[in-house]
Amino acid sequence: MANINFDDGFETFTINGDSNRVIKINPKDGNILIRFDEAMRDLKNESERLSSIKVKADGSPVEQAGISLEESTSRLGEFNQLICSKMDYVFNADVRQAAFGRQSPLSIVGPDNRFLFEIFLEAALEAVRDKLEAATKEMESHAGKYTGQYKQAVDNGSKYPFPVK
Repeated sequence: MANINFDDGFETFTINGDSNRVIKINPKDGNILIRFDEAMRDLKNESERLSSIKVKADGSPVEQAGISLEESTSRLGEFNQLICSKMDYVFNADVRQAAFGRQSPLSIVGPDNRFLFEIFLEAALEAVRDKLEAATKEMESHAGKYTGQYKQAVDNGSKYPFPVK
């Protein structure tokens, strides 16, 4: 079978320094932030639907009046899957296993008692921020070589940088 080799920009990151927990993402992928915004909007919409379900620290539902434990468990399971799929979507890679293992992304962790997926997202975006900012500057500079002539033409009162009949 033929092979195509090229630099696709993917880099390997370990989770908490554990070489068995590895994700490969492109930290210069300019669409990470777009996908992040989309994913957060979708998760927010879905979480509003689940706001009546109370959750234990391990991410499992609390039995309560008005909603069966089975219903709560089912809805939380669906939300867990949605979170995992959105994390994979944001980073354009399979990150769920390395990031969460078998834990629920809704597990409460850390001194601030936040969701596991929140803390992961914050750390992952922080890890790629510098490279993403550098890539953005490089793209702007590269695009400027092409758009600069048009900007100069507009500044000179013309629509195009070349004569048009």
